[in-house]
Amino acid sequence: GKEKWYEKIGVSYSMDMQNTIDTKENKLMGSSLIKDWKNGIKHSIPISTSFKLMKYIIVSPAINYNERWYTQQIRKRYNPTTKLVEVSDTLYGFTRDYDYSVSIGASTKIYGKFTPKNPKSKIKGLMHVMTPSISFSLRPDFSNPSYGMYQNIEYYDTNGLPVSLRTPYHEGAIYGTAGAGRSGSIGFSL
Repeated sequence: GKEKWYEKIGVSYSMDMQNTIDTKENKLMGSSLIKDWKNGIKHSIPISTSFKLMKYIIVSPAINYNERWYTQQIRKRYNPTTKLVEVSDTLYGFTRDYDYSVSIGASTKIYGKFTPKNPKSKIKGLMHVMTPSISFSLRPDFSNPSYGMYQNIEYYDTNGLPVSLRTPYHEGAIYGTAGAGRSGSIGFSL
């Protein structure tokens, strides 16, 4: 039968898990899995589809979702003695962060044919194909307080000027953390 709209949706899932430790051999068996090991699990779920618009344009929307699970996160604060932002506490237990992005692309093919007017020409004709495409992508700012994955540290620098710094709770984690700053892009090709 005719292909249904939901049969064009592509979903995949991948998971990666790592545990690493940097220690001496005689201390390995006495180490704590949560406090001494650097560990994490990363899940990735891309979802995409494509469909025809106005018979000739192929539109391809996609969503990419990533989630990371950890057993610890850090807190930082400004130390007025050293004048540095330093780790002040490590919290142990299950914690997670995530990020996602959305994108959409459109492309088509334009065919052309050229036939020389000179009948004595050795070239009988030229066929050419142009494939124009355009794409858009967007990723939100995951350092925004509404996502709960970054902390805000406020202090005064050596010149007495106020400083506001956002740092991720999972800085230095095995799979990283959600990115700070909103991003968007537009792409063209021919």
